[in-house]
Amino acid sequence: MKNFLFSIIAGCILISVGSCKRDDDEPERERKPISRLYVSTSDYSAGSASASIFNVWPVDNVDADELPKREDFRPFTSAAKGGRMIHYSPFKGGRVFQGSMNPASDLDTAVHVMGISKTGVLDNKTSATNRIYDKVRGLYYTVVNDGKLSEDYLLFANASDTTNGNPVPNYTLFAVKGPGTTGRFSRPRYRMKLNHNPWAVLAIGQDLLISKAEENDGAIIVYKGFINRLLQNGDSIMKESDNYLLKIQGANNIRGISYSKSADILMATDYSVSSGSGQNAGRILIFEKFSQYKAAQDIVPTRIVEGDQTKLREPTDVAIDGKEGGKYFFVADPAAKRVFRFLISADGNVAPKDELNFDNRPPQSISLDSR
Repeated sequence: MKNFLFSIIAGCILISVGSCKRDDDEPERERKPISRLYVSTSDYSAGSASASIFNVWPVDNVDADELPKREDFRPFTSAAKGGRMIHYSPFKGGRVFQGSMNPASDLDTAVHVMGISKTGVLDNKTSATNRIYDKVRGLYYTVVNDGKLSEDYLLFANASDTTNGNPVPNYTLFAVKGPGTTGRFSRPRYRMKLNHNPWAVLAIGQDLLISKAEENDGAIIVYKGFINRLLQNGDSIMKESDNYLLKIQGANNIRGISYSKSADILMATDYSVSSGSGQNAGRILIFEKFSQYKAAQDIVPTRIVEGDQTKLREPTDVAIDGKEGGKYFFVADPAAKRVFRFLISADGNVAPKDELNFDNRPPQSISLDSR
């Protein structure tokens, strides 16, 4: 009897194990690719009315043949009083950082941090606040790890430092340590005085790139090995060193820059201030094989997207789909009140493939999550 019961139990166990094995042998479902564009718009109204004004627009599936319709957008109201620069980072489970237009009627000297759910829903997490963060420009979040020590920083360029009471702008690069847990007041871990008017900030490997937004003197400044330097200095004022200038011939007003490692392409926005926003004076400068520029020199775009058909007026930011086989790049143009989508291969006076309209609110900055 015991042997009979043992046989039944053993058989049940084998059947159970076999069925589990068959389930485990089934191929795992492939993760759905993500192609989500975060757009920061600048409209703002002081007082309670601001709660109803969206200033962050996550748009999914922007690499599809057809862009989503307005009813598919999931706009969000962040803590920023009028959205300016925006930056997405996949670190720490995904974070979105946003600066403010800092309206004179309601000062907002802060960088705001948002979390992202698995379905792409945003929520306000915290803010890094300091009265010297009054003109926040490009944002870039990085985690530095030398094998012994790991620290995370938010880097951003600022156009003025009000603590000196000087009407002449002081250009500074700030590094805020652990921006996702700062609470309210946040003292920068590092600061580096800049001798040029900065705009966009991004890193390629260990090098930091900052665009120079000066009329008829546009350039990109490369700071060699800057990222690792964040672990090698105590709380300090860092000095500009180990950098070189890539002067862009004929550039008028360089603002946003974006780099695709897979394609080795850098793109920069440019427009002519003197021509006025009523004309299609904007353009996108495209530099192929960008990694070849390893020392100070004048550089010339491989291609330029410009002309009436482009609809570009005063583009301020650009984002390339940098994944392998990426097809598109995106341009934020607050004067046109649109985000335009172009093919990465675009050249000359070509129309955008599509455009996004955010209730006619001016898009100041964009950041793309593409993986």
